[in-house]
Amino acid sequence: MFYVILNYGDIQWTTGAASDGDAETGLGGTPAHVGFNSGDDTNFYNIPGSQTDAIINITTTSNVKVLGRWVVRVDDFQVTGVDTPQPNQDNGCWL
Repeated sequence: MFYVILNYGDIQWTTGAASDGDAETGLGGTPAHVGFNSGDDTNFYNIPGSQTDAIINITTTSNVKVLGRWVVRVDDFQVTGVDTPQPNQDNGCWL
C-alpha cells in the first residue's frame, strides 16, 4: 500500500501575486488549489474548501482525525473518512 500524507501547519496566506493576490497579505485573488491529482484525469481529490477563502482554515480540517493532516491511498486510489467540513459553532473553526 502507498499513501500520500499532506500536513498543513501554520497557514498565513492563500494566494500568490501570480493569482492576483495581495503581495503584502497573501490574501484575495484565486486561493490555493489543495489536494491530490495522479495526473490520469481519473484519480484526484480536492480538499473541501480548495480554491475558496476557506482554505486558510485547512489546519483545522482532516480526513484522519489529526487536524491539518490529509491522507490519500494512491496504489488503489482511496480517500477515506471524508466529510464536508462544517463550521464549529463554538469557535468558528472548520471540523
